[in-house]
Amino acid sequence: MIVRAKIGRTVIMALILALTGLVLPAPLAQASDDGAVKKLVGLVVERPQVMPGVAMNKWNSGAAIEDAVREQLVVEAAIIASQGHGLDPASIGHFMPAQIEAARIVQSGLVLRWVQEKHAAFAAPPDLATSIRPELDRLTPALLAALQPALSALRRDGLDALITVSHAVPATLGPALAVAVAPVIEAVRKVP
Repeated sequence: MIVRAKIGRTVIMALILALTGLVLPAPLAQASDDGAVKKLVGLVVERPQVMPGVAMNKWNSGAAIEDAVREQLVVEAAIIASQGHGLDPASIGHFMPAQIEAARIVQSGLVLRWVQEKHAAFAAPPDLATSIRPELDRLTPALLAALQPALSALRRDGLDALITVSHAVPATLGPALAVAVAPVIEAVRKVP
């Protein structure tokens, strides 16, 4: 099972690289400094891990997974905040929607499972206002702060570090991670 999970993550990352037109040199070498990349990937993974609570609330209320108004507010706030981190606002206009889409992937998977199981309402889901949104509000600036150092490391050392640190990601988050890091790979390809 562990071998299958590692192979699955490797296949997902290889697929992303293939779809974005990147070819890695052989043999793959560990990047000299992947700390910045580890930090970014850790934060990118942390965000979808908050989504079960969001999905529980939406399940109980019958709300749609997609909340275009809230999502637009999150993206706009991140674009404004990105300027304080030396990031291109247009790239954040791609990066944050990818984080939101990754969150939707997790929520959709859970809701699909709950439909199949004919799951009842959850007795005590985490509170959106006091528990979940503050956590998401903490993660967004942390993601923005981690993005530029990770991009610099990836541009300097290549994408190998991204693949290496992705092996530590739980297999269940593989599809969400693939979506979430696609804008990072695209930004690395667009070296100024």
